[in-house]
Amino acid sequence: MSRFLIFIFAILGRVLPHPSGLSPLVALTLSFANRGNKIESLFISLSFLLITDFILIFTGHFYWGEWVLFTYSGLAIISLIFSGALTFSKSVQAGIFYWVWTNFGTWLESGIYNHTFYGLTSCYTAALPFLGKEILGDLLWTGCFLLIIKWFLVDYRSNKLDNYIHDFSYIRF
Repeated sequence: MSRFLIFIFAILGRVLPHPSGLSPLVALTLSFANRGNKIESLFISLSFLLITDFILIFTGHFYWGEWVLFTYSGLAIISLIFSGALTFSKSVQAGIFYWVWTNFGTWLESGIYNHTFYGLTSCYTAALPFLGKEILGDLLWTGCFLLIIKWFLVDYRSNKLDNYIHDFSYIRF
């Protein structure tokens, strides 16, 4: 049930209007990778991205370009490399990797930047404001998904709501 809820919540978080960079992409991939099944994490992450991309295309908020290969492959790499417990530090590491990878794709595929070292550094320099938003979004969504996981892993039928509000010992940095 927690997986389904996380998936639906993430879809809404990506398709509903939100501040730039505060997307649940990396946090969703990590939340499914923490179960240890890399193939399932890969399938769910890419399915999520494909579903939300089509929704965004049909609503006129997104277009398909060559750089999409880097978006999809970035999530695939995260789901295969960053398995294990879901932590905030892993969220930051995966977010930085995703930012580096997708901006490399922007430099390589967009045609905006020259294919020189100067063009590459210009691309990363122009993308720096998005790095903070990426990390903030990853941390917020990771916290949200950790709370959902905690809610369903703990005996929620006991109605011990105080435990959910005050016990944050499950959150690891």
